[in-house]
Amino acid sequence: MSTKAPSARGRRARYVFQTFALLLAATAVCTLAILLSDRFPYRLDATATREHQLSPRSLELLGSLSGDYELVVAANFATLDPASVRRTQDVLDNFVRASPRVRATIIDVASGDGLNKLDALLARLNDRFRAELDAQHAGLLTARTRGATLSTDLSGLSQRLLDALPAVPATTQGDPLRRFLQDSAAVCRVAGEDLTKILEQLSAQAGADDRAIARTSSAEDGIVNLRRVLSDGLSQLGKIADNLDAVARSADTAIVPADVRSMAATAAQLADSIRRSFGETLAGLDELPRTPVASVARLLERSSAAVVIGPPGAARGGVTSIDLSSIYPARFVPPPGTDTPAPSVPSIDLRSRTEELLAGAIATLATTDAPIVVFVHGRNVRMAPDFTPVAPVVERLRLRGVDAAEWAAGLDAEPPSLARLDPGGKRPVVYVLISMAPGGSDDAARFAKLAEAGKLLVDRGRNVLVCAVPSTLPGTGQRDPMVDFLSPLGVNVDTGRPLLRQLMGPRGRVVSPDLFITDPRGEHPVSRAVRGLTLYLPWALPVRLAGNTPAGVSITPIVTVDNAGGSVWAEAEFIAFLQTPAAQQALLINPPSPGSSLDDSAGPWALVVAIERQLAGVPQRIAVVGCNRWMAGDVIGKENIVEGRSVPAYPGNMELLEAGVAWLGGQNHAITQSAQAQAVARIPPLSAQAQTAFRWGLIGGLPILILLLGAIWRVLRG
Repeated sequence: MSTKAPSARGRRARYVFQTFALLLAATAVCTLAILLSDRFPYRLDATATREHQLSPRSLELLGSLSGDYELVVAANFATLDPASVRRTQDVLDNFVRASPRVRATIIDVASGDGLNKLDALLARLNDRFRAELDAQHAGLLTARTRGATLSTDLSGLSQRLLDALPAVPATTQGDPLRRFLQDSAAVCRVAGEDLTKILEQLSAQAGADDRAIARTSSAEDGIVNLRRVLSDGLSQLGKIADNLDAVARSADTAIVPADVRSMAATAAQLADSIRRSFGETLAGLDELPRTPVASVARLLERSSAAVVIGPPGAARGGVTSIDLSSIYPARFVPPPGTDTPAPSVPSIDLRSRTEELLAGAIATLATTDAPIVVFVHGRNVRMAPDFTPVAPVVERLRLRGVDAAEWAAGLDAEPPSLARLDPGGKRPVVYVLISMAPGGSDDAARFAKLAEAGKLLVDRGRNVLVCAVPSTLPGTGQRDPMVDFLSPLGVNVDTGRPLLRQLMGPRGRVVSPDLFITDPRGEHPVSRAVRGLTLYLPWALPVRLAGNTPAGVSITPIVTVDNAGGSVWAEAEFIAFLQTPAAQQALLINPPSPGSSLDDSAGPWALVVAIERQLAGVPQRIAVVGCNRWMAGDVIGKENIVEGRSVPAYPGNMELLEAGVAWLGGQNHAITQSAQAQAVARIPPLSAQAQTAFRWGLIGGLPILILLLGAIWRVLRG
């Protein structure tokens, strides 16, 4: 039986069918892959600095959001540096991809659709805060109705006071009473006129649609103006009512006839009634919900702004702004009348700083229990409100929603009240004790008060970060009261023997008090936060642990350093070296050296330790840092330009501070490295086990591998 061969036309038809089937299948596969990638996006960042992914801290924050947040940038992008615009857009995209709770809106105010985008943004905000806006609208209507009644009552009270004037004797003794009635009538009349004027402005702004008053910035402005008039009127009416009551009770009939007392009593009752109505109206305004709609509108009216908008009920009014120049440097513009070319220096990469600012802005709105940091110091002047000595620290903490306060222990006997920052008393408080060295007679009193403040905080069970400073007292056989209160907890700071480091330079042996640490050699959560980062501790002090830890106390080293082969030691005779200017210490012919019987060259030494205990059933945490200058503004805030990026010179210092505050505040979940700390690729320190493995791998592993490959090759060749 023979089979007929297919014709040429049949073969072509079959090939065409197969081609279309293959094309359809490939298209279906590609379409499915696109849909899956759109629904389940994943980016693989192969850059050394992780430029295209957020830091663990930012991811932790975004994963904890319970409401919708919107990042809004409105600017004239033609005036901004193009490279910075692209980099900031990358960061915004990372935020949007990392959380479905975050939305980014870019508005180019110089473009044709800029106004449309702004209108769409305000419309979205109106929808998001509809319930709050409706409540605000209803409250304003009530306040307007009450205000109209109060204005009428004030006019009536003013007239009653004027009507009483003819009954007052026209004598020298009656002049004070006449002036009081005239002045009080004028005050009531003016207050009523001011109230009427504000109500008329609100009605005019509302226009035909009375509900529009709650959809524009006039709502917030109206609340502010009404509060001002009502507050002033409340105070003035209180004084008028009290004085009228005194007139009604007067027993001097020659100056205050009976009919004047009767009219004064009636006027006093009316004034007191109006005052109560003022108070009720004012309380109603205070209870009105606040929305960020008006604040956003005002910010964007300036045409250039970066705004983060939170959900209803967010902290700090639901809106916060970011300095636009911090994330968008301006484009280089030559001076008028010149053709100066743009500088060849590459633009600074602000991606990590942009991420910090955006994450910080979201955190300030999302976090309601951020710690409060109280700086305790013995200076003879206060640091607030600018906190100049620790300005970089305060600025960074505020990005996390952490507020700063101070206790000038040399000036105030008790810690400050934090009711303004934490009315409910629910936020954790962390005290940062900035120690001082015993100085002259002028400093002796403040030194003693600061030491007493530290003891007071520890005894009261407060969470404290103690920063120790070298002292001359142990060298004279005395105890250092600045750290002596830690001894009952099993910790002794050796303030009389700071650590020095020696190395060989071109001029011979050089000694320095500066320690640079990248491996904290600890497993505490704070240790993991600073691992691999440069931690700079000048004039570091050993924190020695007692042999027998007191019952109920747990002590964990956070940062430990060894003697680095004899190059690091604890120096007892350090005073002359300490008094030498830092620039001249490396030039000393005979610098300090280890070997004295008073020195300690053994090591290792703990430099930062964590203490935990239960005090009257309440947990207490204390962190001790054997250094005082590690968080000074010129140290912790120092920055370098690396590969076009502005990065901290000593990132471990800021990370140690942030992680320490989070741990002391009981917020271990917030202990992660920031984007700034990861802005530059760093080689992590190798452990002793890893170093040993690498050494044996190079010595024995490589030759054995070569022999093994040769044997396999000979077997394959037969």
